[in-house]
Amino acid sequence: MSIEIERAKYEKVWECEDYRKFSPGLRAIKEFKLLDIIKKDRIKSVLDVGCGSGKAMQYLLTQMPELKVHGFDIAKNCLDDFFKGSDCLTTGCLWSDPLPEGYDTLLFCDVGEHLPSEHVEASLKNIYDSCKVSAFLCIALFPDKFGALLLGEPLHLSLFPFEAWLKKIDNAGFNYVRWHVVEAADKKPMWLYAYCEKWDD
Repeated sequence: MSIEIERAKYEKVWECEDYRKFSPGLRAIKEFKLLDIIKKDRIKSVLDVGCGSGKAMQYLLTQMPELKVHGFDIAKNCLDDFFKGSDCLTTGCLWSDPLPEGYDTLLFCDVGEHLPSEHVEASLKNIYDSCKVSAFLCIALFPDKFGALLLGEPLHLSLFPFEAWLKKIDNAGFNYVRWHVVEAADKKPMWLYAYCEKWDD
């Protein structure tokens, strides 16, 4: 799948106000108590990879104003108006472009399942190579509904069991020190949360 097709797809998606209303990444950060981990590990900078609307970035900035926060996304129109006039976004393709360097922790929330499956490994390796200390991943394990409504095709392209995702994370080089699967009422796995550290070189 070409980068141009993916970029056009998500620039169209981010024109939809309903798609902006909910941020799975923000919810995951709060549920996982990531802020406590950031403070405990003395993290000074965070890069939100696939930042989307930027609600997770906004939360981090308001809770920890001293934290250096930046976003990376394929769509230039993704950020909410909160960031209007700022330079908080770098645009590019996760599996082919270098990520902004120098960030302690990378967020990878509600992104993995959106990737074309043939590019998952390269994207995870790019994240591993770019972060200095750790990464927090939040990955959906279920089909989406918005894609059919907005585009007539799914947005969740890489639907793997959580065990397969953990294996892919491990193969990228990460040591996942803490992980959790969020289940639906019927016990069906819905989300994988994983906080991963970089192995010492």
